[in-house]
Amino acid sequence: MPGTLAFAPFLLYSNVDSWEKLGSWLGAQFYPKAQPDAAIRAKVAELTAGSKTPADTVREIYLFVTTQVRNISLQLGLAGYAPTEAAKVFQNMYGHELDKAALLSAMLTAAGFENYPALSRADQVDLLEPSIPSAAQFSRVSIYVPGLFTDSTFANPLYPQTERHGLWLMPIAQYNRYAYYSRGQGARALVILPCGGTLCRIQEFPPEKSLSYSNASLELDAEGNLTGQFKTVTDGLFDAQARLALKDLTPRELEQFFRQATNSVGEGAEMQSDSLSDLRDLTAPASAGLSFSAPEVGVVQGEMMIVRLPQAPFEFAGLPYFPELKEREFDFVADGPFVLASEISLGLPEGWTVAYSPEDLSRSSQFGRWNIDCSISGGRLNFSRRLMLTSRQVKTYDYPDFKKFCESFTLPRYSLLLLEKKAAPGK
Repeated sequence: MPGTLAFAPFLLYSNVDSWEKLGSWLGAQFYPKAQPDAAIRAKVAELTAGSKTPADTVREIYLFVTTQVRNISLQLGLAGYAPTEAAKVFQNMYGHELDKAALLSAMLTAAGFENYPALSRADQVDLLEPSIPSAAQFSRVSIYVPGLFTDSTFANPLYPQTERHGLWLMPIAQYNRYAYYSRGQGARALVILPCGGTLCRIQEFPPEKSLSYSNASLELDAEGNLTGQFKTVTDGLFDAQARLALKDLTPRELEQFFRQATNSVGEGAEMQSDSLSDLRDLTAPASAGLSFSAPEVGVVQGEMMIVRLPQAPFEFAGLPYFPELKEREFDFVADGPFVLASEISLGLPEGWTVAYSPEDLSRSSQFGRWNIDCSISGGRLNFSRRLMLTSRQVKTYDYPDFKKFCESFTLPRYSLLLLEKKAAPGK
């Protein structure tokens, strides 16, 4: 459901008549507090001693502020728009969003980087009212670093970012991969200059940036027992979901998570081993792996065996949203475009042949596209699925078609196998 402001009446007012004047006032509150002192300069020198490129320097500074300086949850504006002095924030090693933005700005300044605070909204779609210059319209602050960065931490198997771009850095985004943000993409932000302010568009990522990619190598025996391993690698929206779900869990809670994931493969499944990337490292994609054995995943009925191909067992790796309702009164709004992809290599049991498997199929619409490919070679079945959703907002009149498109990808027959026992020689 869209945010309340998308459909409910609300009142906006302001005592300034331009964004430039508002930016001047906000800049007068921010910039004097975002000055580096000797201690900050020394810390910057320490953090960046091994940096080989400007991108390395910016990344090291950002990761320090985001992961080492504790967050205080306080809504933007409740404590005013003047941050605590950067030197004090560094001394305390804690602060709310505006405080951490001041420290990040001061450290980037100490490293010689031009940077500007920017106020924006955390909505799924842009709801800014440009005719009313008011700080109350914004809910978060970031630091914009203009420049020509080509940062390798954006890379994933489907989206190797190579174009040059500036960086929008959220100082409290400790559950997002470096320089990624889900909400607010493409929205207008007020970039605060020392002598004014101007509205600019925040960078918007393509669907490939939010990736869930799962790979499985599985073996099926003649009794229908399944063994194998799953590996899931994420980026963007899925990466954030993984960190939110797992980053703060205790070892016992993580063990329970992997056991639940194992159980989702099939009743009686047993976990052999598990793996999890370092979720505290915001430069590496969140990934998880699982090895298992599961009895009777294939159901043998005489000369036939029915097998449902398992999906990735990790909840964060599945569809992040789905159009469940039959109809909607308001627009369908989601956190953004994404790509969901999986590949399965299944070893077939000796003495059995494939009687039915999913056909190669693809479908495109205004909302995205999906495809399914299935082939058999060398005693193995190779199965791949890929869904790309490109729509962030679906109008109510388009919702029925959107629902049909999404449901068509999840039909049970697209994950069903039917195996037949080969006749004995001479029969």
